[in-house]
Amino acid sequence: MLDIYGTLEISKVLEEIASYSHSEIAKERILSLKMLPLEQIEKDLTILDEMMSYGLRYGYVSLSNSINLKPYINNVKKSGVLTPLELDRIASDIDSANKVYKQFANVDKSLYSNLIKLADSFFDLSPLEKAIRKVVLPNLNIADDASPNLKNIRLQIVKKEQEVRALSSELIQKYHDYLSEPSVSIRNGHFVLPVKTTYKNKISGIIHDFSASGQTTFIEPSTLVNLSNQIYALKVDEQEEIYSLLKALSSEVNKNADSILANNEILAEFDYISAKAEYSNKYNCLVASLSKEKIINLKKARHPLIDQSKIVANDFHFDSENRIIIISGPNAGGKTVALKTLGILVMMNQMGIAIPTSEKASLSYFPRIYADIGDNQSLSDNLSTFAAHVSNLSTITHFVKEDDLVLLDELGTGTSPNEGSSLALAISDFLISKKCFALISSHYEAMKEYPYRHKEVRNAMMVFDEQKLEPTYVLKIGYPGRSYGLEMAKRYHLDNDVIEKSKKYLQKSSSRGVNDVLDKLNAVLRENELLEKQLKERTRQLEIKEKDLKYQKKVLEEKKANLLEDVDEIKEQLILDAKKEIDKVINLKNNPNIKVSELIKSKSKLDELVKEEVNNEPIEVKIGDYVSIPLLGVSGRVTSISKNKVEIVSSDGMKYKTSIDKLEHSEAPRVRKIAKSNVDDMIRSRASLKMELNIIGQHVDEAMENVAKYLDDARIANYKEVRIIHGMGTGALKDAVHDYLDTCNFVSEYHLGGEFDGRSGATIVKLK
Repeated sequence: MLDIYGTLEISKVLEEIASYSHSEIAKERILSLKMLPLEQIEKDLTILDEMMSYGLRYGYVSLSNSINLKPYINNVKKSGVLTPLELDRIASDIDSANKVYKQFANVDKSLYSNLIKLADSFFDLSPLEKAIRKVVLPNLNIADDASPNLKNIRLQIVKKEQEVRALSSELIQKYHDYLSEPSVSIRNGHFVLPVKTTYKNKISGIIHDFSASGQTTFIEPSTLVNLSNQIYALKVDEQEEIYSLLKALSSEVNKNADSILANNEILAEFDYISAKAEYSNKYNCLVASLSKEKIINLKKARHPLIDQSKIVANDFHFDSENRIIIISGPNAGGKTVALKTLGILVMMNQMGIAIPTSEKASLSYFPRIYADIGDNQSLSDNLSTFAAHVSNLSTITHFVKEDDLVLLDELGTGTSPNEGSSLALAISDFLISKKCFALISSHYEAMKEYPYRHKEVRNAMMVFDEQKLEPTYVLKIGYPGRSYGLEMAKRYHLDNDVIEKSKKYLQKSSSRGVNDVLDKLNAVLRENELLEKQLKERTRQLEIKEKDLKYQKKVLEEKKANLLEDVDEIKEQLILDAKKEIDKVINLKNNPNIKVSELIKSKSKLDELVKEEVNNEPIEVKIGDYVSIPLLGVSGRVTSISKNKVEIVSSDGMKYKTSIDKLEHSEAPRVRKIAKSNVDDMIRSRASLKMELNIIGQHVDEAMENVAKYLDDARIANYKEVRIIHGMGTGALKDAVHDYLDTCNFVSEYHLGGEFDGRSGATIVKLK
């Protein structure tokens, strides 16, 4: 079978992901990762998406180097005794498990449910860790307080060694003239004096060693032998006690063996997910959406192994109606890179890894991926390039099935043009009949014409800059491309006479006519594409204006409704007051004892009420005067006058048109002085307003209310730039935020966050 993993060089991606891991098990798992079953892909991508979000907000899971503890557990199960180093590693693993558990103890369950569930599966082995730390120190020595017996033995050793030093000092003074230097050293665990060899018979004792020159003999004086033996015996007791302690701890490890191994695996799982997340966020990757429909939809897809600052991103789109794309274009123009980009991104997705695209991709599951890319010559099998090519095609045609993905580079190459072209057409027919998906590169003119006769097939081209005579590496779907062989030859300084002669031969062949047709067709397609872009941009601008107008209309209608309600209340009160006065006048009139003066007084009051309703005496006004409309209860400045009609603007910015006879003069509004306490409150209010708003986990309606209020507060606080954190998730919150920002005339621009601003999980908003 074809080695799709080697062909697409996925191991290089896995090696970089593994470099972010801290666990032996996770590292091995990453390096040996293969494409997963569909149900496992869904689980892996879901929890990876959570970890990517978590990493951006809180940082990645912090682990000390965790090794595979299975060999240690196997040892204790066979009654083996663990070393201090092995026990220390087990304790470190327990400590890491506790830290990870605490790390997820208080995070939002609605955002990180899968990570929390995984953290909750840890076993609490704190008592075992405490027991190990009591015995084994960080420097791997055994603690004096590990047991009362060990402490007592070590105290006796110290006491005996002090006696040895005291006696040694006396001996140094006594034998000073016989010593090479006035000091005591240790040889083979015994305290010895460095005696000049010529005087070795002057001191009674046991000879333990000689210097390299032979001039010094190391002698243990007889008076020290007994003390040295006592110390030796105590140290034997010390080692036996240490062994007893390590054996007891090893027994405890054996009792918790299954829990230790389970925690070890869970830590590796966290490390495995965290390494993938850190890699994904570094390269601005996004988790793709697994589609049940047969589709490949990649926006601005980038090959992960090419310098991301230089790579040209391209779009790929396949569906059940368009299963095959044939790429044509110049040599060294990027066709092979395009094939490898599509293949490696589909493979990464099916390994549970996020992929480098500008938008969330939509990919269906491909049972198998086949590829014949690059130089397939096999020297070991004594196969030519064409033989290897046909051998690979034979494998593909024998095993390919419906909905598999096939990648073929320079299909039919390596033999005569007529035979190669015929083979390429026949293979294309075969792939159509199998209903698989395929991306094929070819220079054959017949393959460029092929899509026009098959509805399942589309053309694509690698764009070539004819002015600069260099490839752009941009993939254009729907365009057949020329090979630009002679143009490329000119770029690489082939003799000009040879190039001109080649052009003459080309003009005699049918290829020239085909190239002319392709040039004209591409020109028309490019013109149509430009018109389509202009139309889309114009449509987008109109949609923005339409949203803005709808919003303004809604605001005006609300204000109008409020004003009409106020007017109705005023009128009702005026009518009620008038009725009261009319009733009063009628009662006075029917009263035989009423005086004429009282009747006249009530009549005057009624007239005043009528004047409040309608003022029939117009006042003199000019532009700039401050007036009021008593009927509406509003006041403002006159901005325009036309005959007996005026327009005034109120202090809140609302415009009103009315006749002059409805106006009264009004005083200019006074500038309200702000008390110091109010200024302090405003300063405190602005200081408390954060530069960002987090709406992750909120419903869209709730989130939009919070966004609107936050932006109003930010404008009052005179902020010029803020950040809205909406997370990546399904993209619903991001889309809602962007739709709302499109309607805001106080927003100068907005864009997704950069490397340190949350990337696609946040939007930066600049305010006017």
